[in-house]
Amino acid sequence: MNHINTSGPSVFAKPLRLAPDRLKIAKMEFQHMLDLGHMRPSNSNYASPLHLVPKKGSDDLRSVGDFRALNIQTKRDKYPFSSVLNFNSEFHGTQIFSYVDLVKAFHQIPIAPEDAHKTVICTSF
Repeated sequence: MNHINTSGPSVFAKPLRLAPDRLKIAKMEFQHMLDLGHMRPSNSNYASPLHLVPKKGSDDLRSVGDFRALNIQTKRDKYPFSSVLNFNSEFHGTQIFSYVDLVKAFHQIPIAPEDAHKTVICTSF
């Protein structure tokens, strides 16, 4: 379970205006996410704005939350990550195979229930 430990007041932003074609895409995407159970309506005092960004290698757009303000308020973990050089030396001479088949992978990261309200994305609809 991932926790979002913050300091300071809650982070809140007003919804950004979207062009009519982008608004239609965002509404369809949000309805799909609601149908999948990856989102639910919220009355949280936290709110990060919605952005639509191009998918890599495609003209399609995907919905993302702009969590930069929340990231500023988030307390950093104290434990260090292993260096990439250490990782490389540990696996030198081995073969690594990987296959990932995920739909909306970001929305499958488990967030602690007591912190889920901090991940709200606000929209105009």
